[in-house]
Amino acid sequence: LFTIMWKFLSAQNVLLPLVASTLVSTLVILPLTMELLVRYVGFLGVALSISLFYTFQCLFVMIWLWHKRPHRPETWPGLGAWKEAMEWDKFHAFLTLGVGGMLAYLEWVYWEALSLM
Repeated sequence: LFTIMWKFLSAQNVLLPLVASTLVSTLVILPLTMELLVRYVGFLGVALSISLFYTFQCLFVMIWLWHKRPHRPETWPGLGAWKEAMEWDKFHAFLTLGVGGMLAYLEWVYWEALSLM
């Protein structure tokens, strides 16, 4: 999810929320969670710490987007656009365009599975 927001904002030359969230996450959240979780949970604490790092980084950017709205308003109409996107005609056109790619991928999976047999 962070990668999607990163591409969305960097395409519009809005980099401050991305840099700020990465700095705060890397310099504050990651060392604190590593120290606490590794001490009390052990090896599993590393995985939990990295998961918390990614979660905080994503939440920070989402809160920044919701509060400041640094992007161009015409590029993202908000969450209300889901109703329009899920209309059957538009959804059907999207699926129709994606069927070719899915079939090509399934052919590749088929030949890989066949070669393993």
